[in-house]
Amino acid sequence: MQTTILTPSVASVNASCSTTTTTGGGGGRKSRLGLFRKSSSAASSNSGGGEAAGGNNGQGNDSSNNNNNNSNSSGDDSTNNGGGNGDSNNNNNKNGKDKGDNNDENKTENDEEDNDKKTKRTPQSSSSSSNSKNNNPLCPSSTTIFNKERIEFAQKSTLPIHTGSESTAPTSHPSWTPVDGTEFKVRTGPNYPKNGQKINSARSLYEVYAVRFYQSEKRTLGGATRIMPLPEMTPPRTVIEIDEQQQQMQMDQSGNKSHPEFKETKIPDVLVVHFFLPYEPPNMFKQKDDGRGGECVYYLRPSQRFLDEVSGKIPPTPATKLFIKWCNECESDFKMRSRFKCMALVRDIEKHNMGLLKSYNGKPVLITESGRVNSGYHGDIRYLEMTANVHYWAFMAKKGFVSLIPKFKSMQMEVGFTIEAHADSEMPECMLGSTTLSYISESTGPLISEEMQQPVHEHQS
Repeated sequence: MQTTILTPSVASVNASCSTTTTTGGGGGRKSRLGLFRKSSSAASSNSGGGEAAGGNNGQGNDSSNNNNNNSNSSGDDSTNNGGGNGDSNNNNNKNGKDKGDNNDENKTENDEEDNDKKTKRTPQSSSSSSNSKNNNPLCPSSTTIFNKERIEFAQKSTLPIHTGSESTAPTSHPSWTPVDGTEFKVRTGPNYPKNGQKINSARSLYEVYAVRFYQSEKRTLGGATRIMPLPEMTPPRTVIEIDEQQQQMQMDQSGNKSHPEFKETKIPDVLVVHFFLPYEPPNMFKQKDDGRGGECVYYLRPSQRFLDEVSGKIPPTPATKLFIKWCNECESDFKMRSRFKCMALVRDIEKHNMGLLKSYNGKPVLITESGRVNSGYHGDIRYLEMTANVHYWAFMAKKGFVSLIPKFKSMQMEVGFTIEAHADSEMPECMLGSTTLSYISESTGPLISEEMQQPVHEHQS
C-alpha cells in the first residue's frame, strides 16, 4: 500500500457525433423550464426577472434589452479590472459607491476598485469562433484529438487537491482546497444601491473540481480549452491509502458527461475560469497586455442543487436565473459579460504586511475589458470559458498585484466568482464557485511551450 495524492485525470476527446440524440448527448439541449431555453436572439432572455443589462457593443445580434439596469448599477460595488488585447468590456461602474463593506458596516466606500485602463479602446467581438466544419446542428462539435504530449501537460499542470481544514494544507507544495463559498459576502435587496446590504452567500451553484496552473512566456490566446482536454468530472480526491489497481478503478468509474437538464440551453456542463497573471512589473510609460506570467485555470461543474433548480425539481433562485441569463447573453452583450466578478480573500492577512492593499482584501473585482468569453464542445460536453487578462490592468492595479507575487508562496487565498446582481429580482447573489489556493509561487507549474500553445480545437458558439 502507498500514499498517493490523487488529482482529476484527463483523457483525449475523440468523440464522433451522430444525428441520433441520446440521453445526455450533445444534441439539442432542452430544459424542462421554458425560462431556461436558449433564446433565438443571443441577448434577449430576461430570465432573471429583472431588467436586462442593456447596451449592445455592435457585435453579433443587436437585441439586448435597454431597460433600467443603468439606474440599478449606480451603486455598483465592483472593481472594473480592464481589458486584454482588445478583450472587450465596458467600464460601467467607475463612479459607483457601495454602502456597507464586507463586514456589513454602514459606511460608504468604493467596494470594488476601478482598475480599468483610462485609454479608450475599440471593443472587439468576444463571441466564440465558428470555424468548425461540422454543420450538423444536432452535433455542434467536430472530433478533436489531444495528443499524448497535451494530455501529459494537462496532468503535470493539475494541482493536487487537499481536503479538510485549510490550516492543515501542506506547505511543501502548492495545492487547492474545495470550499462552499459561504464565507463570501454578496449583495442582497431590497434597494441595494441605497442600502448596500450584504449577506453571506448560499452554497455555490457550481463546484470547483480541478485547478491547473502553468507558466508561460506569453499568454495562451483563445484559452485553455483550445489546447488541452477538460479534466474528468471525478469526485474530489484527497490523500488516501490505495494501490495502483484501486486508483485505476476509481478513475475509470467516472468520466465527463453532459447533463440532460441543460439540453437546448447555453448552460455549460463545465464552466472554465482562466486567469492570465503577470510576473513582470508594469511600466508606466509602456503598458503591456502580455508577457511572462502564470496561468491559473479553474474547472467547475454544476452542483446538484443547481441541476435540480434547472430541471424544475425545486424552484429556481434569483441567482440561478441570473446566471442562466448571463450564459445566454455574455457572448453577444458586452455589458452583461462585464457583470462577471471575482473575489479574493487572503487568509491571516495580518501576518503578510500588505500595507494599503489590506483594505482591498475580499472586495469584488468586475472583469470588464480584461474579459473574453468563448464556448464550445469537447465531444458532447458543453464548456464556457471566461478568460481574464491581468496583464492588461491599469498601472496601479497591476503594480499592486505584482508586488504580492513574492508573498504568494506563504499565502492561502480563497478565490470565488459570481455574477453581479443589479435589480432586486436578481438578489441575493450567490457564488458560482470558489476554492482556496495554498502556497502558489512564480515557479508553480510547468512552462508551456509555444508549440503547446497552438490551438488544436476551435470554439463553437
